[in-house]
Amino acid sequence: MTRLLIAVSVRLYRDGLRLSLTDDPTIEVVGTAATWAECQRELERLVPDVTLLDLDLPPSDEDLAALAAQRPDAVLLGLAVREASDAVRFAEAGVSGYLTHDDSLEDLRSRIVNVRNGRQPCTPEVAGLLLRRVADLSRADRAPESLPDTLTARERQVLGFLDRGLSNKEIARRLHIQVATVKNHIHRVLEKMQVRGRAEAAARYRQHLSGH
Repeated sequence: MTRLLIAVSVRLYRDGLRLSLTDDPTIEVVGTAATWAECQRELERLVPDVTLLDLDLPPSDEDLAALAAQRPDAVLLGLAVREASDAVRFAEAGVSGYLTHDDSLEDLRSRIVNVRNGRQPCTPEVAGLLLRRVADLSRADRAPESLPDTLTARERQVLGFLDRGLSNKEIARRLHIQVATVKNHIHRVLEKMQVRGRAEAAARYRQHLSGH
């Protein structure tokens, strides 16, 4: 039997999912959570096999990635992914599988079983994006490149914090600036470095520091 935690902010949605799964002999709903803090606490307390996660619940992708890093045993199944690019982004943050707006209750049941067993069916579009993402990261590791001269001192500082895995909130606290300002800095860093995400920017930065 799969022990399931449901972490969804909307009560009607949360209760509906719980009731819909109570008649399934292969799934036991061991708990629910309405906030990100509750989700973290219940994950620690209940240690479910799978967590059905409303992807609007984490304050940021960084918070989601931090949870996945702290709890590598946690199997997170994301709810209501809208775009193929979102599926790739959440996969980078540690989500094991996802459901779209068009998936049915039967899709949910089978997806719970699949992610617990390490499988995630995905569309050809998502598969293509994932392969391109892996290729991008591989090229970033192989091809040494210097940092753009256009990076300001503050942007290089932010890049260093990205390499250390700090979240936007943590960077804001360190630099005594607003989270929105951090997001602007990161956007400019990614744009100037011509990379698609934080992981690739951090890989380039480490490569630059090591000199190869």
